[in-house]
Amino acid sequence: MKIIVIGDLHGDYERLQDIMNGTNADIYLQVGDFAGDEDYYPDLEKPLYFIRGNHECFDILDRYQKPAEIQRNLIYIPNGEVVEVDGIRIGALGGNYSPVSFLKKRSELSGKRRAHITAEDYKKALRMENLDILLTHEAPSPFHLRGKDVGLTIITSLLFALKPRFHFFGHHHIDKEMEIFETKSYCVGTLKEVMI
Repeated sequence: MKIIVIGDLHGDYERLQDIMNGTNADIYLQVGDFAGDEDYYPDLEKPLYFIRGNHECFDILDRYQKPAEIQRNLIYIPNGEVVEVDGIRIGALGGNYSPVSFLKKRSELSGKRRAHITAEDYKKALRMENLDILLTHEAPSPFHLRGKDVGLTIITSLLFALKPRFHFFGHHHIDKEMEIFETKSYCVGTLKEVMI
């Protein structure tokens, strides 16, 4: 089974259409930062599953607590939720990290802080089971850029606890591969194809 994972789009829906028109995959995934500045998500010709990043239409996404098709063929996976597609189990922990927001309840976050991962999101994600793929927006630690570890230990501990076969993340706009606790982990800058 062929899976194509698409990196941060920031509202470049023409680029997304070009990618999807120019490729064939059994499953299309996207690692967050899907939306741009407009409060809008597009209809798609092929199904695509995505998670929240730190650039999203939060007024739209906050309506959904469970996976949902929010536009034609565009399926949102909320934090700590799992979808099964053709027997492949895909779990989500989207958004980015802020120590100010982490210990707050999601209902206490407003404005751009709605992008942040909360402790309740993380605890819910720890309860996901039998994942083939984990999608996060943030990187695991260690993830070095320009001599600094920009990864998160909560993502690393999630990989240790869940042991998915594959992990894909975005946020950093580069392509990089590594292995963490026997999980193949990929930072997706543009797109990544894998067979599963």
